[in-house]
Amino acid sequence: MTAVALFFSLSRPLDSAMFLFVPLALLGLAAISFAQFVLARAGVNPPWMKYFFVALECAYLGALFIVRNPFVAD
Repeated sequence: MTAVALFFSLSRPLDSAMFLFVPLALLGLAAISFAQFVLARAGVNPPWMKYFFVALECAYLGALFIVRNPFVAD
């Protein structure tokens, strides 16, 4: 997914809105993954946590697909 995001970001002009939106969307996914990693390393690992983070990532990706790009002017 990172390779596709980098391709779309770098194949557009630097003033394009896609240049900002795609890396920021990836940072959101990285933040969710980092939170999961930190909690697992701290020993906070209830049996439902893996399902929570999968649902959170699915909701985040769904929101990214549904909500319009806020950097694009109509």
